[in-house]
Amino acid sequence: MYDLYSPNKGIKGYQVTTMTMQSTKTSIKEDIPTTDITGIEEKLIQQTFINANELANGDKIPCEPGIYCIKLRDNACLPAKYGQLREDRIIYIGKATTDLKKRLWEEELNNKRPATFFRSIGAMLGYLPPKGALIGKKNTKSYKFNSEDTKEIKKWIQNSLDVNFVSVIPTEIKNIETYLIQKYRPLVNIKDNPTPSAELKAARNRCMEWANSAE
Repeated sequence: MYDLYSPNKGIKGYQVTTMTMQSTKTSIKEDIPTTDITGIEEKLIQQTFINANELANGDKIPCEPGIYCIKLRDNACLPAKYGQLREDRIIYIGKATTDLKKRLWEEELNNKRPATFFRSIGAMLGYLPPKGALIGKKNTKSYKFNSEDTKEIKKWIQNSLDVNFVSVIPTEIKNIETYLIQKYRPLVNIKDNPTPSAELKAARNRCMEWANSAE
């Protein structure tokens, strides 16, 4: 069982203090000093990651709210045009507001439902969704790849990525995610990233345009 981090609960010698949700105009670094989330950051970033292909059916991931981190393995790579990879090889930080297993395992890694990370990886690897697949749909951004391409993307994920995760109480999740994205600037994060990849934005836009284009 994974401990749920809470504002007044000591974690390995650290005290996580309450972080208030303030106006988005206020700097997140002012709202959340690094010392406030040291325990969460240490467990998420520095402790042991799990190979994506060793997650089996996802039972190792708790059905709890939390933050997850995705890292590129040493023997894997992404096209250099998308930007320089961090030395720690972290490429994505995300949040699950209700259920880490559903968000990380089912959506981000296996695309059982549309997910930002999976769509981004597919776009970076050069895949396109079926042309016109989103015409007439309410959501014109949530493109999906065809079944064969989805299998190839999932295979790449299993062979290339390691993941880690930590349970967090829901009221803390958004501020913590934003703080960590701003600090680590993962290559595949666009939202809240001070230096988002222009090439990744372009690749995602190509996929959206293709899925919204007539035959």
